[in-house]
Amino acid sequence: MKNKFLFTLFLFALLNSCKKEDTPSPNISSPNITINNPAKYNYNIADTVIIDVIVRDEQEMHDAEWFLILNPQNDTLWNQRIHSHDTEIIFNTYYVLGTLLDQQNVDFIVKAENAFGKKTTEVHSFIVQNP
Repeated sequence: MKNKFLFTLFLFALLNSCKKEDTPSPNISSPNITINNPAKYNYNIADTVIIDVIVRDEQEMHDAEWFLILNPQNDTLWNQRIHSHDTEIIFNTYYVLGTLLDQQNVDFIVKAENAFGKKTTEVHSFIVQNP
Protein backbone atom coordinates (compact mmCIF):
# COMPACT_ATOMS: atom_id res chain seq x y z
CA MET A 1 0.00 0.00 0.00
CA LYS A 2 2.84 2.36 0.87
CA ASN A 3 4.53 1.58 -2.48
CA LYS A 4 1.34 2.42 -4.38
CA PHE A 5 1.08 5.72 -2.55
CA LEU A 6 4.72 6.61 -3.28
CA PHE A 7 4.33 5.61 -6.92
CA THR A 8 1.18 7.75 -7.25
CA LEU A 9 2.93 10.69 -5.58
CA PHE A 10 5.94 10.28 -7.91
CA LEU A 11 3.69 10.09 -10.98
CA PHE A 12 1.80 13.21 -9.90
CA ALA A 13 5.06 15.14 -9.38
CA LEU A 14 6.39 13.99 -12.75
CA LEU A 15 3.28 15.06 -14.64
CA ASN A 16 3.27 18.50 -13.02
CA SER A 17 7.03 19.18 -13.30
CA CYS A 18 6.97 20.97 -16.66
CA LYS A 19 3.88 23.03 -16.91
CA LYS A 20 3.54 25.80 -19.43
CA GLU A 21 0.46 27.96 -19.54
CA ASP A 22 -2.19 26.72 -22.00
CA THR A 23 -3.48 30.18 -22.91
CA PRO A 24 -1.03 33.01 -23.58
CA SER A 25 -1.44 36.00 -21.31
CA PRO A 26 -1.87 39.27 -23.24
CA ASN A 27 0.34 41.19 -20.77
CA ILE A 28 3.36 38.93 -21.24
CA SER A 29 5.88 39.76 -23.96
CA SER A 30 7.50 37.20 -26.27
CA PRO A 31 11.07 35.99 -25.70
CA ASN A 32 13.91 38.07 -27.14
CA ILE A 33 16.33 36.30 -29.53
CA THR A 34 19.80 37.74 -30.17
CA ILE A 35 21.78 36.05 -32.96
CA ASN A 36 25.43 37.06 -32.48
CA ASN A 37 26.67 34.36 -34.87
CA PRO A 38 26.41 33.28 -37.60
CA ALA A 39 26.92 36.84 -38.78
CA LYS A 40 28.47 36.29 -42.22
CA TYR A 41 26.39 36.04 -45.38
CA ASN A 42 28.86 33.87 -47.34
CA TYR A 43 30.63 30.68 -46.32
CA ASN A 44 32.63 28.05 -48.20
CA ILE A 45 32.50 24.27 -48.00
CA ALA A 46 34.33 23.01 -44.85
CA ASP A 47 33.99 26.39 -43.09
CA THR A 48 33.03 26.33 -39.44
CA VAL A 49 29.81 28.17 -38.68
CA ILE A 50 29.92 29.52 -35.13
CA ILE A 51 26.55 29.35 -33.37
CA ASP A 52 26.23 32.04 -30.69
CA VAL A 53 22.65 32.84 -29.69
CA ILE A 54 21.11 34.24 -26.52
CA VAL A 55 17.39 33.84 -25.85
CA ARG A 56 15.95 35.85 -22.96
CA ASP A 57 12.56 36.20 -21.35
CA GLU A 58 11.48 38.61 -18.64
CA GLN A 59 9.89 35.89 -16.54
CA GLU A 60 10.47 32.28 -17.60
CA MET A 61 11.50 30.38 -20.72
CA HIS A 62 10.08 27.03 -21.79
CA ASP A 63 12.36 26.01 -24.65
CA ALA A 64 14.44 27.22 -27.56
CA GLU A 65 15.66 25.47 -30.69
CA TRP A 66 17.86 26.33 -33.66
CA PHE A 67 18.00 24.78 -37.12
CA LEU A 68 20.30 24.89 -40.15
CA ILE A 69 18.04 24.27 -43.14
CA LEU A 70 18.96 23.96 -46.82
CA ASN A 71 16.82 26.05 -49.13
CA PRO A 72 14.77 25.38 -51.24
CA GLN A 73 14.96 21.64 -50.40
CA ASN A 74 13.89 22.27 -46.80
CA ASP A 75 16.39 19.64 -45.58
CA THR A 76 17.58 20.05 -41.99
CA LEU A 77 21.37 19.89 -41.68
CA TRP A 78 21.41 20.15 -37.90
CA ASN A 79 19.33 21.32 -34.98
CA GLN A 80 19.60 21.63 -31.22
CA ARG A 81 16.89 22.12 -28.59
CA ILE A 82 17.24 23.24 -24.98
CA HIS A 83 14.39 22.93 -22.50
CA SER A 84 14.83 25.32 -19.58
CA HIS A 85 12.77 27.29 -17.10
CA ASP A 86 15.43 29.95 -16.53
CA THR A 87 15.12 33.44 -17.94
CA GLU A 88 17.99 32.85 -20.40
CA ILE A 89 19.01 30.10 -22.81
CA ILE A 90 22.43 30.23 -24.50
CA PHE A 91 23.49 28.31 -27.60
CA ASN A 92 27.26 28.31 -27.99
CA THR A 93 28.46 25.67 -30.42
CA TYR A 94 29.56 25.24 -34.05
CA TYR A 95 28.76 23.35 -37.23
CA VAL A 96 31.24 22.35 -39.96
CA LEU A 97 29.70 22.69 -43.40
CA GLY A 98 29.89 19.44 -45.33
CA THR A 99 30.15 18.77 -49.05
CA LEU A 100 27.48 20.29 -51.24
CA LEU A 101 27.31 19.89 -55.01
CA ASP A 102 26.60 23.51 -55.82
CA GLN A 103 26.12 26.88 -54.25
CA GLN A 104 23.51 26.42 -51.54
CA ASN A 105 21.21 28.76 -49.62
CA VAL A 106 21.01 28.01 -45.89
CA ASP A 107 18.62 29.40 -43.29
CA PHE A 108 19.68 29.58 -39.66
CA ILE A 109 16.39 29.62 -37.73
CA VAL A 110 15.95 30.15 -33.99
CA LYS A 111 12.59 29.49 -32.35
CA ALA A 112 11.78 30.25 -28.72
CA GLU A 113 8.76 29.85 -26.48
CA ASN A 114 8.29 31.13 -22.96
CA ALA A 115 6.35 29.45 -20.17
CA PHE A 116 3.24 31.44 -21.11
CA GLY A 117 3.07 30.16 -24.70
CA LYS A 118 4.43 33.31 -26.38
CA LYS A 119 6.66 32.42 -29.34
CA THR A 120 9.37 34.20 -31.32
CA THR A 121 11.32 33.22 -34.44
CA GLU A 122 14.44 34.85 -35.92
CA VAL A 123 16.14 33.90 -39.20
CA HIS A 124 19.62 34.58 -40.58
CA SER A 125 20.15 33.42 -44.18
CA PHE A 126 23.52 32.80 -45.81
CA ILE A 127 25.05 31.20 -48.90
CA VAL A 128 27.49 28.26 -48.93
CA GLN A 129 29.73 28.33 -51.97
CA ASN A 130 31.54 25.37 -53.47
CA PRO A 131 34.68 26.95 -54.92
